Amino acid sequence: MGFVIHTLVSAALLFVMSRLVGGINLRDAKAAIVAALVLGFVNWAMWKLLAILALPLLILTLGLFAFVINAIALKVTAAVVRGFDVRTFGAALMGAVVLAVMNILLKVLTGL
Repeated sequence: MGFVIHTLVSAALLFVMSRLVGGINLRDAKAAIVAALVLGFVNWAMWKLLAILALPLLILTLGLFAFVINAIALKVTAAVVRGFDVRTFGAALMGAVVLAVMNILLKVLTGL
């Protein structure tokens, strides 16, 4: 049940992010749910692969390079999911920042 709730919350956050950030479009709820699932997998795979390689850049930028990795994950997800469009890397980067802020706020307010 926790996986379902997490997926639905992630889909809702993606939907809100698509409304806040220009250049990111999400067609409907189905696309949001599929994008949440794919983004979760892409993030997991990318961080597994890039954890060691990106470590020097993460240290050098005090963790800000994580936004670049997450922006790449958003672009990869958009390339795979029909109905989810990220037009530019700048939009993906802004989307990564907005998603991070919304996740922090959600955790602070609800403990999820």
